Amino acid sequence: MSEIFKVFADDKFRFGNCFVRPYDRHDTSTFGPNFLYEELYTACIAAAPSRPFGILPEAFCGMQDLSADAICSYLHTRQPLLLMCTDTPTSPADGSFDVIGFSFPTIWAGPPLGSLDPDPGRSLFKGYVFFRSAWRTPESVVCMMLSGIYFFHTYNLLTIQGQSYPHNYLTRKFLAQFGTKTIGVIPKFILHDGPQGKVMVDSVQSCLFREDFEEYCRGVLLDCAK
Repeated sequence: MSEIFKVFADDKFRFGNCFVRPYDRHDTSTFGPNFLYEELYTACIAAAPSRPFGILPEAFCGMQDLSADAICSYLHTRQPLLLMCTDTPTSPADGSFDVIGFSFPTIWAGPPLGSLDPDPGRSLFKGYVFFRSAWRTPESVVCMMLSGIYFFHTYNLLTIQGQSYPHNYLTRKFLAQFGTKTIGVIPKFILHDGPQGKVMVDSVQSCLFREDFEEYCRGVLLDCAK
């Protein structure tokens, strides 16, 4: 177990006014009856209002059905669907919070947690979304760090993998600060709805190794201690 990750886990994956928490559909007193659509899906559409599906094409790259029914059904099956949150500035004392994004596993690789002893670990492909209000903010960086810590610590991950469209260099630049590396390209692997119609494009593969991310988190704590 990483002692660096445990420091954050012991504080319930909170750092300053930022924290992550799994979505619980049974907790209607907190999330209401239609949270996936009213809070997550609509925020993805509103993040790029000039586009029919907002930021959904990049967030769910390769998925062809971006309707509310399809996306909400997909998110309903993600375990966990991890919400990236900040305390509500106007009333932090009462526990109110704002959701600024979410992250989720798309593909797991390796044995189920707890099925083997000793545990060899596992890896996953992960997706994430930040809503427009969080773009280029310090809170997005902190919440993304906490999301990574949650997944690495909770599931004893070895790596977190990702894929992106070739044109989406901003997400690769954002992830690089945490130690994520571009490791290759799978040619003509994902369908993209471009200006000339639907075409198959390359899938850019990214990987965050546990050791690199531990080093990043260690640096954050050292900076705070100065």
